[in-house]
Amino acid sequence: MNLTDEILFFLSNSPGNYGRLRSRMLGNLYLEENLSQASEKRKLEAQRERSLRVTLSKLKKKGLVGNDNHLWKLTAEGLRKMASYKMTKKQNRKQTENKNIRQMIIAFDIPEEKRKNRYWLRVELVSLGFKMLQKSVWLGPAPLPKELLDHLKNIDILPYLKFFEVKKSDIV
Repeated sequence: MNLTDEILFFLSNSPGNYGRLRSRMLGNLYLEENLSQASEKRKLEAQRERSLRVTLSKLKKKGLVGNDNHLWKLTAEGLRKMASYKMTKKQNRKQTENKNIRQMIIAFDIPEEKRKNRYWLRVELVSLGFKMLQKSVWLGPAPLPKELLDHLKNIDILPYLKFFEVKKSDIV
């Protein structure tokens, strides 16, 4: 999922000011213990923040988001786009269900200091057609893409996830 989709997804669930949006999208990189790492992280954060500002500006020009009194939210056009996005996902999900693709439950308990990764995981699960049962329990198609599993290893959150295979007849 690209940054544009992430911003639209975030704003469709809860409008917010730029600071809240920024912290949700980029995380708080000022809590680094090692100052040399913090310097590199700040450079990376500056690049990401520029990307976030440019993306918000483009979305505003397209009429998908608006900034009303320092509160970013979806416009009517943005809501329509998200509704069509969700409809497309539902149609894709119905097609995969008809093909008897295996289902799985993913449960996770990611620590608070890795909350940026936890939010990223939720966005990825939605993009893969998973349905949220609880904030940390998701149901969706199996198997997961290898690239996703590799990324979960790289960002060191795989140990916090549990995967369960489910048969369609088991789901109530």
